[in-house]
Amino acid sequence: MKKLPFIVLAFVILIRALFTNVNAAEWGDSYRILRAAEYLRNYQYPSDEKRAPLFSLILAARPSKVDPVQWGRAEMLVITALLLTVFTYYVRYFISSPVYQSLSIALLGFNPVFFYWSLRIMADVPFLLLVLCSFYLLKRQSTLGRFYWQKSFILGILGALGVLVRFEGYILICALFIGIIFLERGFYSWEETILQRKNLQKTPSAGKKRRTSKIPATVTNLKNIIRFVFSQLNLIFNLLRKKNREILAFVTAQLFILVPYWYYRNPLSSSYFEEPSGRSYDLNTFLIYFASLFFISGFVPFFSYIFFRPAAGSLSSSTTFVEKDS
Repeated sequence: MKKLPFIVLAFVILIRALFTNVNAAEWGDSYRILRAAEYLRNYQYPSDEKRAPLFSLILAARPSKVDPVQWGRAEMLVITALLLTVFTYYVRYFISSPVYQSLSIALLGFNPVFFYWSLRIMADVPFLLLVLCSFYLLKRQSTLGRFYWQKSFILGILGALGVLVRFEGYILICALFIGIIFLERGFYSWEETILQRKNLQKTPSAGKKRRTSKIPATVTNLKNIIRFVFSQLNLIFNLLRKKNREILAFVTAQLFILVPYWYYRNPLSSSYFEEPSGRSYDLNTFLIYFASLFFISGFVPFFSYIFFRPAAGSLSSSTTFVEKDS
């Protein structure tokens, strides 16, 4: 039964391999990526290409007699297989049952959006592989009880490579930076700390009458609000001071990779900024983004997360269960 997830993984990869050449042609963007790869084979890069160069650089490493499209599809198959393999190990941190692990692998592998884009020579799946590897390493670090600067250095490399694959890599860097600072022994350590502090403030002192109001003490008057804000800022400052070696390693790894790229191409001059500047930002746009948030987070989990936050005790017990299970 323990081998069931790997059997499902092999089956999903096999099905994906059978669909490698199902598309008669590629997207126009795919041909632009392949065009940039041909430029890189001659140690050049097209000046009119707004995409980051790393994926094209990977595609450029092909034998001269192999068709570029077939080579790109073969690389996409390998990248998809690597992503599903990393996901197989990653999901074991959260699910103990081999049956549900296998179901998770199948749901990802046969997800229509993921399956479609894994067939195309696009940078979405390679970027997703870097994101998943980063979160997998981040989770492994958090279960060890403390962060090591060597692993933070690796996270910095993964974040920088994400920038060189897609422009959204800058968002990945911000997410990893927050994770390095706030994650200690589990995913909920930061949130658990805040909830515990709130519960302590709500707890009545000995000899005092118990509060009957449901309004938290931190919002009853301006003094308590200011005290709470400064306590959280002090907590963040202590975390930054505690993680100075990890942060330095994380930033150094990124600068080592990104500074040469920034010297060649200024990220602030990217044509990606021209696309949102031409859009209209009205009520319809706001509703579209809000509906997208529902789609990403899930309708029920989204509301349950906002209005039905778990207590600190349940968070700590769930974190303990996850770490014991891993």
